[in-house]
Amino acid sequence: MEVSDRVDAAAGDYDPFEVDELDKKYYRLWLGDAIDSLPEFQRRIVEMLRQEIPIESKDPSISSISKVLGKTEKTIRTHRDKAFTTLRSHLERKGRR
Repeated sequence: MEVSDRVDAAAGDYDPFEVDELDKKYYRLWLGDAIDSLPEFQRRIVEMLRQEIPIESKDPSISSISKVLGKTEKTIRTHRDKAFTTLRSHLERKGRR
């Protein structure tokens, strides 16, 4: 299993912006702190996803994360998955306190 496969498996279907989670008392505060702790590139990707900017778009008139950051779709997805894995871990630790 390659590193990216392990990251994909760990990230799974995790979505830090799940509506039910965002409704929890401290979740949004914890999420903001967790996002701030990410490496700059991953933080930029997560913030753009929060703004519902697509990772890739075939329409040249639509801005995408890939275009803005000048990276391939695969690179963006890899860093998104790493960021989501980090966020999940951070938020799970916070939730256990």
